[in-house]
Amino acid sequence: MFKYLKINILFVIIFSLTSLDLLAANKYWVASDCSVTNDFSNNANWSSTPDGPGGARRPNKDDVAIFGETADSSDCNAELTSRNVIQRLLLKNNYNGTVSVANNQILTLRQDFSINEGTLFLGTDATLNASKSMSHINDGGTLSAANALLVKIFPSLNIHEGGTFIAPAKNTLFQGGFINRGTFTHSNGTVTFAPKGNSYQVETNGTGTGKDFYNVIKNNKNKTLRMNGDMQVNNITLNRGILNVDGNDLYVKGNYIANSSNRREVTNTSASTSVIFNGTGNQNVIAHNSGAWPSFENLTITNTTGVVSFSTKNVGIDKTLTIN
Repeated sequence: MFKYLKINILFVIIFSLTSLDLLAANKYWVASDCSVTNDFSNNANWSSTPDGPGGARRPNKDDVAIFGETADSSDCNAELTSRNVIQRLLLKNNYNGTVSVANNQILTLRQDFSINEGTLFLGTDATLNASKSMSHINDGGTLSAANALLVKIFPSLNIHEGGTFIAPAKNTLFQGGFINRGTFTHSNGTVTFAPKGNSYQVETNGTGTGKDFYNVIKNNKNKTLRMNGDMQVNNITLNRGILNVDGNDLYVKGNYIANSSNRREVTNTSASTSVIFNGTGNQNVIAHNSGAWPSFENLTITNTTGVVSFSTKNVGIDKTLTIN
């Protein structure tokens, strides 16, 4: 009897999980009155087919929310006025509106987002979580989050040429990597890299407007983040793990702190790498030093108006110290 009972319970569990997968679906935005901001949670604004009739169940945790599937798709703005959990968010090429996450609200994506056109806007102290698969901001797409509380992305964000990410003035958390071939506006905020593995990279594609970070923190013990190209920051804190500069230059306008044994290291020994202090005010440096990994390979100071101060800890320079 107990054997049959166990089999029946197992069947019920498998059937229930399968039923949930069958309920998962694409949901298409079909709001018709663009003179108002339409509620994301209103079933009347959603269809189960592209440009079909409204009245479908609004997207839930197993569904993909799609805007701009066809040339005739709705361009009406949408607002998320409550906490929402969905599978994916897709703003396609035919969508020229704005999807807004209201103040203090949270949008959680169980996978990723892709913004081909239009804008995903985060209100004051709003939060965006993307937790599986690489997210994309494509040519013509914008993620506007200057006043948000947090943007949290795993595994990576790819800003394509023509795409724009206006980061929070508070916090952005990458639990993997970052690629910027478009425009990144730092908003004087903090970007934390806490990679879950050792294969992730940060690729800024240069320095200057649209490429620079403001404050950067490297977290996650025993995890390595690789720089793929030069990087400009204001303050940088190597809090946990390793920043592999890999033959690239790191420019620092503010303070440089490497806590405990957390450090920068170089795997591409064929290329010379420098840390360049190029601020205009006073700068403080706390740099870990060991026999295997000196604090710096090359150290350059171009700050001519402020004082660059080093802590009482020993500082090791493997090759060249340059003071301009």
